[in-house]
Amino acid sequence: MSYCPQCGAQTPEGAAFCGVCGTQLSAPSCDATLDQESNPYAVGAQADMSVDQYQGGEPKPTFGETLKRCFGKKYADFSGRASRREYWFFIVWNVILLIVLAMTVAVGAMLVVSTLGDAEMARPIGVVIGLLFGLYLVIPNCSVVTRRFHDIGLPTWSAVVVLMINYASNAIETFPKLFSSLETTVPVWLDWAGTIVALLIFVVALIPGSKKPNNYGLPPANRQRRYY
Repeated sequence: MSYCPQCGAQTPEGAAFCGVCGTQLSAPSCDATLDQESNPYAVGAQADMSVDQYQGGEPKPTFGETLKRCFGKKYADFSGRASRREYWFFIVWNVILLIVLAMTVAVGAMLVVSTLGDAEMARPIGVVIGLLFGLYLVIPNCSVVTRRFHDIGLPTWSAVVVLMINYASNAIETFPKLFSSLETTVPVWLDWAGTIVALLIFVVALIPGSKKPNNYGLPPANRQRRYY
């Protein structure tokens, strides 16, 4: 067993390239010309890594990194791919944030009632806060779903259609509950369509992503931690 001079990873005897960082290990022979383009492991900036080593594209995020990635760095990034781990971590963060919001609104409502003695004033405040938070979640949710579709090779337009039907159905069903003055019923076909696309998103979230590069980039990489 030999070691890569660049990153120190173990490499099989006779290997032409390092499987971790892509460094060329031996000179190509006359009958097998290997260059950087034919190296399946050479992926741009991956050649400069120290402790965490990756194979493939962008590394799969940890639970904490998902919060920073989906609600920060990639808040409105619809390009690239998202692994199942990233998608489900994002869903869990959604639930946590919604619980925190609900508790905050409940405490605020109690303060309004105790201070002003008018419970009716607390309702519109809660509705406005809920709507603003819901609007804030729309963009990262759409971007994560789109990148999840990309990860299994589905085109962007399929994610757009699914998301449009899903949000249209949810909006028509939700708004009358928030505003008593609105009297709207969801068309049967839209209700069924909303249910179908919700199930479709759930199924897509369960399907393993392609392990090979596709039109949307390299597959999300697994972490390989080196210990010294």
